[in-house]
Amino acid sequence: MKSLSFLVLLIVAGTAAGAGEARAQQPSGLIGGLSLGGGSLSLEGSAAGDAGVALVRQRDSHVGSFSFDLHLGGMMSERAAVMVVATFDTGLASTFGQTVDVGVGDDLVSFESSETSLSSGVIGGAVQYWLTSRVWVRGGVGGGYLQRDFTFGTDADYLTLTLDRGYAFAFLAGVGVDVYRRSNFAIGAEFHLNAFSLHGVGVYAPSLQVGLNWY
Repeated sequence: MKSLSFLVLLIVAGTAAGAGEARAQQPSGLIGGLSLGGGSLSLEGSAAGDAGVALVRQRDSHVGSFSFDLHLGGMMSERAAVMVVATFDTGLASTFGQTVDVGVGDDLVSFESSETSLSSGVIGGAVQYWLTSRVWVRGGVGGGYLQRDFTFGTDADYLTLTLDRGYAFAFLAGVGVDVYRRSNFAIGAEFHLNAFSLHGVGVYAPSLQVGLNWY
């Protein structure tokens, strides 16, 4: 809900900022860009069926994340573009005192985990539309990827195991405001959201990023 509220606020603020201004140079031909920032990477719910042990036993995980977005495409019209988008989110959290059930043969053995890391990404296609000369929205679909690693032990004696890994159909969305525009280059504030379901577990990656875009 907070992410959705911020998305709406960003659109409204950018639209107000662009109201009454002279029309900026419109994107034309090839476009591309990248953005960097941070957000959160969350797993919510419990896995179904014969999914990985960790997804079943360790239900919810929420970590702060580093986020990256890269896109390349071309204009279809004065306001709309199609593009290929690649996103990546990764985070690390302390899990001292928590146990993880690991399958050993037909048995489950509990181990204490010191750290857990989450990595997720989406590669897909998207359509980007400019509401004003400075405000755009984006939506698309693609393939989502998740990996969760658990570290057991201490710095001197530790073991890292990948207990969750999978792929799924994913949705991606975004909204951005070009804060600075000069010729065909822009620096903007952007909000991105990736979401998909893996074995019944919801994977969500909202983030705030600073974008560098070429039009």
